Amino acid sequence: MLLLTLISCTRLPIEDNWSHGSITQVKDFFTSTFLIDTADGLVLVDSGYDSESKPIVKALSERGKSVDDISTILISHGHVDHLTGLPNFPNATIYAHEAEQTLLQENNAEATSFFADGDILTFGETTIEILHVAGHTEGNVVMLVDDVLLMGDTAQSYKDGTITPVAEKHSEDPPQAEAALKTLGQELEPRINDISWMLFSHSGPIAGAQALLDFASEE
Repeated sequence: MLLLTLISCTRLPIEDNWSHGSITQVKDFFTSTFLIDTADGLVLVDSGYDSESKPIVKALSERGKSVDDISTILISHGHVDHLTGLPNFPNATIYAHEAEQTLLQENNAEATSFFADGDILTFGETTIEILHVAGHTEGNVVMLVDDVLLMGDTAQSYKDGTITPVAEKHSEDPPQAEAALKTLGQELEPRINDISWMLFSHSGPIAGAQALLDFASEE
């Protein structure tokens, strides 16, 4: 029974080039970035860990695009595995939460613009709602892109369809990260049926958002 439990709770593997609507998950070693095709250009969520951005370059080339076509980069948080590729996108406006400025500087990165909790960024017909979920880092955010919830490092997914916060050793304030994830579920409950998928930076996608509600309801 213990073995079956462990197997069922194995983290979902990242699915490279998994797509839904305008969003494509691009695997970069042990992390992910997300390409969003919009009428106002290509938006990239996080810039990955590869110093040459090879996985992203490959995904772009398959679209007949290059790094010069990335107009905007949205940073979910300021850990280095989400920032290393930033210098490779010279035309991009780089957004992050203002509370990440110190962490970005520590990792030799810089945002050119800032967003805040509740902001809605519009790119053509694509809307991206910013949800501040502190704990993993001070300025960690989740992004609701149309009907897809980009969780970043706010949570990770498992083969049994559940989610948890990422491992405590990777978060700045694990108790806050857990509490904030539960609060996120409670706040999104009225809109939960409008969310088709949840995507994660270090694990695979989960259909719907019931797993978030289930986590939020745990004692």
